[in-house]
Amino acid sequence: FLRNIRRRGIKSFTGKINQVLDLGGGAKLRVLAPRKPFLSNTRSDANSNSIVMRLEYKKLRVLLTGDAERPTEYRLMQHPEWLPSHILKVAHHGSHHSSSRRFLRFVRPKYAVISCGRRNRYGHPHRGALRRLRQASIKTYITARHGHIIARSDGNTLWISTQGRSRKQASERIVL
Repeated sequence: FLRNIRRRGIKSFTGKINQVLDLGGGAKLRVLAPRKPFLSNTRSDANSNSIVMRLEYKKLRVLLTGDAERPTEYRLMQHPEWLPSHILKVAHHGSHHSSSRRFLRFVRPKYAVISCGRRNRYGHPHRGALRRLRQASIKTYITARHGHIIARSDGNTLWISTQGRSRKQASERIVL
C-alpha cells in the first residue's frame, strides 16, 4: 500500500495524537489514536493500535473507531472530552471485542453504524455487541441489513437515511 502511494506521488503523513486536519468548510478530523507507546501484548496489537478519529463539524461529532478493541477504548476514556459523539462508527465491524458498555457510556451516541458484509465468515456483527448497543438505547444501522447508510448534516441538523438491502428504507432527522 505504502509503495503504491509513493509510486503514484500521493502525499501522505503519519497522524499524531490530537492532530487536527482541516477538511475545509469548517469540517475537521481530530486524530485520537494510536498514541505512543503503542499498545502491546493485547489480543490483537494491530487492531488495538488502529487509527481512531473524530469528525467535527459545527455541532456534529462522529467517532470513527477503525478496528479498535477494548484496550484502545480504555486508553481513549482517559480523555473523556474527546468522546461524546452523535454517531459512532462501531469498531471492527461490530466484533465481540469492541463497544464495551463503559465505552458506550463515554461516547453517548444517538446512532451507531456497523459496516459488515452479509453472512461474513466472522459472524459480524456479534450478538454481544448488538446487545450492548441495544441496552444503551443506541439506534443501530448495519450495512449488511440496511445497505447504504447516508448521514448528512449542515452542522446543526443531522439526517440519516438508508438505500439498498432493506425493503423499508429508513429516514431520520435530529436537531443537534
